[in-house]
Amino acid sequence: MDAFSPAVHRTIFVVDVEGFGARRRINPDQVAIREGLYRVLREAFVAAGMRWDDCYREDRGDGVLVLISPEVPKQVVAARLPGQLSAALRRHNRACAEVVRIRLRVAVHAGEVHFDEHGVVGTAINMTFRLLEAAALRSALAASPGVVALIASEWFFEEVVRHDPASVPAAYRRAWVAVKETHTTAWVRLPDQPTPPNRANEVALTCDYDGRIGDLPAELTSFVGRAAEVAEIKRLLSRSRLVTLTGPGGVGKTRIALRVAADLRNSYADGVYLVELSGLRDPELLTDTVATALGLPGQTARPAIEILADYLKNRRVLLVLDTCEHIIDPCAALANVLLRGTTDVDVLITSRQPLDSAGEHVISIRPMRVPPDDDEPFGRAYDAVTLFADRAVVVQPDFAVTEDNWPVVAAVCRRLDGIPLAIELAVVRLRVFSAEQMVPLLDDRFRLLTRNLRTAPERQQTLRTAIDWSHELCAPEERLLWARLSVFAGDFDLSAAQQICASGELPADQLLVHLANLVDKSIVIRVETNVGTRYRLLDTIREYGRERMVALGEEPELRRRHRELYLAMARRFDEEWLGSGQVAWIRRLNAERPNLRMAMEFCLGEPGAAMVGLTMATTLWGYWLCSARLSEGRHWFDRGLRLLPEPTPTRARALWLTGWFAIAQGDHPAGEPLFEESRAIAIQTGDDSALAYAIQYLGGVYMFRGEAARSLVMYEDALARLRVLEDRPGLVIITFQLGMCLFLNGHPTRALAACDESLRLNGDNDERWCRGWALYIKGLVFWMLSEYRTSAEMISACLRMKHELGDIQGIAHCLEVLGWGAAQEVRHQRAAWLMGAAHPLWQKIGLPLFGMEILRDHHNTAERRAQEALGRDSYAEIFQAGTKLVVDQAVNLALGDETLSDG
Repeated sequence: MDAFSPAVHRTIFVVDVEGFGARRRINPDQVAIREGLYRVLREAFVAAGMRWDDCYREDRGDGVLVLISPEVPKQVVAARLPGQLSAALRRHNRACAEVVRIRLRVAVHAGEVHFDEHGVVGTAINMTFRLLEAAALRSALAASPGVVALIASEWFFEEVVRHDPASVPAAYRRAWVAVKETHTTAWVRLPDQPTPPNRANEVALTCDYDGRIGDLPAELTSFVGRAAEVAEIKRLLSRSRLVTLTGPGGVGKTRIALRVAADLRNSYADGVYLVELSGLRDPELLTDTVATALGLPGQTARPAIEILADYLKNRRVLLVLDTCEHIIDPCAALANVLLRGTTDVDVLITSRQPLDSAGEHVISIRPMRVPPDDDEPFGRAYDAVTLFADRAVVVQPDFAVTEDNWPVVAAVCRRLDGIPLAIELAVVRLRVFSAEQMVPLLDDRFRLLTRNLRTAPERQQTLRTAIDWSHELCAPEERLLWARLSVFAGDFDLSAAQQICASGELPADQLLVHLANLVDKSIVIRVETNVGTRYRLLDTIREYGRERMVALGEEPELRRRHRELYLAMARRFDEEWLGSGQVAWIRRLNAERPNLRMAMEFCLGEPGAAMVGLTMATTLWGYWLCSARLSEGRHWFDRGLRLLPEPTPTRARALWLTGWFAIAQGDHPAGEPLFEESRAIAIQTGDDSALAYAIQYLGGVYMFRGEAARSLVMYEDALARLRVLEDRPGLVIITFQLGMCLFLNGHPTRALAACDESLRLNGDNDERWCRGWALYIKGLVFWMLSEYRTSAEMISACLRMKHELGDIQGIAHCLEVLGWGAAQEVRHQRAAWLMGAAHPLWQKIGLPLFGMEILRDHHNTAERRAQEALGRDSYAEIFQAGTKLVVDQAVNLALGDETLSDG
């Protein structure tokens, strides 16, 4: 054979046995697994229409490399082989003891290979084995109850899978692969998992199967320079658990932190989380904001800091807390508590000043390097010039830095002190001015600002220069709109901008034109969300505009308009949320939450406006419930109640709402006195509605406390009062709650009737929250009556509704009860992973099964049955696999009954 044989093209198929070298598997087990593996592969290849003996094979100990002849169409490998391999593995596993059952990671690619006397070699083979080691693939299989996880290279997906409907391209999800020298994208599929309907496979790279809920935003522009800073931050994070990036606004702290976080994703097994704090004005909500970013809902009475510390205790996580300077002390305290209470959590901070915390490593992010003077020769690399050139090509596709324009470009970057934000704003002006024209403009503005702001910190002078210059280039109407838009916190939609900002020199019919101009000039950023197109100002730009708003004397009026708009929005929500638009409303208020917070903050801090603030908080009660934000709801209620001690109808309503949220979180002792005070005020003021609700939720206290008979008396009293008041929303809720009470009192027929009345009163619409709980309670009743199939239908219907809303407590309840039903029907594997999937949700909620003893007993019975049938070790393994499922996977698998292996 020649020393270097000609290359030949092959389809490359590599498999690896999960956990082959696990300690529990002794030598005879490994021998049996290898025999089974080859038998399964042969069977799958033959069933897919391929001749196993025609394939080149190399044994890899715990896996096999297979090269498939080019005569075999690649569509056969993509469309037929995964399903046949899964089926063969299932047949094998059913016939084997648990210790020798096989689950496989599979990688598929194609390319040129060389054969020699030692075997086969080629970069395509190297690539395939790198894919096989991808964290996304490992996590996908670990989180799946199935037997196969497959990863296809970007080339194989684009050239084969995407063009062949039989290969089910919609079942693949894009994933990032970073193994050794390989950094690329690939596509992961779980052949055992049903394909979600109407889901495009062009998803963000962060939406892979690795289970990490990183929410790192995609980079919309190229990352330029900063190699030394990124490397140093990574080095420090390998040695220190708290690293802070300091520097002026606009210098690039956030962008650098995000690049570091993205590069380190594979180093943090439990995720990389970005927590944006620029819109947070109330430091008391800091911990809740971090908890929300980690997917921990405020549905427990325990302090959020305890929940965070407990949740993170045994996890490997990187937290990126972005823009901390305005709440520096609370951020320092939070970081200190989390770092002391955990061992594997690292924190990366961006701030204009250090935390001054023990163990903190501070890196000062400087502006980009600029040419030192006009005599600097052309050709030397400077990050600021590279950034200018990179962004300029977007504005002028034929732009390039040449020996001729080098002195001018260098001068612009130097005048802007190498601050990335200033450079990016300047480049946009290439639409209007040449680089040569920019230089004198910047010279004039620098001199003016230096003289007038000599006492300001240097970093503010340099950034203000860039922004002042950009402001100078705006038309007068655009400047006015910029100032007025700064009243918003976070992003906003066009309608809100028109209602608040249009008046006088800015008529509503012209505002859209000026807004479009600000977007074009990079003052306002356009963002696409699940509630449509929205807009936002960068934080530095917003602060600049806020100064102008104050200087113009417009702040009081704009704050008043902002408050009135969001109060009206809250009132419309209160009127409409119990109807077909519920899901859309929740999504909209999720987007508007920073503005709602700012409006309530303004009211509760403004003399004479506290009543408006408390009214807004209470009209949002349905939002706090549906979005699992009970802790935040209580926060606003409590602040308003402290400011308004007088016995008014608003106080009475806030009291019973606060009490309801408290008992829903398991804080039963806190609830009872709140209801008693609400009842007393209602009697004093003649408020029949508040009186009915106070009595209703006193019944809730007794029900959750286990006093079912006493609870029933209170519920029936409240129900009679609400019927007299003809309060339809109240009747919809109290009837399903009465159904739960009757269920606990042993009256199944009456319980079903109460839930049916709730559904009837709710009407023929797409409301989700109340309808879901009514179906859930019916499911419990049917389960108690041993009608397990009917129970499962009810619970599954509830699960779909709770999933659509994002009601994590409802999701946990449904997964749990479906697990009980599976155990009762002797489907113990399904029971194990369903209860496993619910387990991490209970950890987040903090109060499993409302803390009710009768429900805990049912859980214990189902768990005992499954353990006895499967054996404790097998049960624990399947349960653990369930805990690794992300919520969407758990729900899809729970509803896709036919795809599960029940053993």
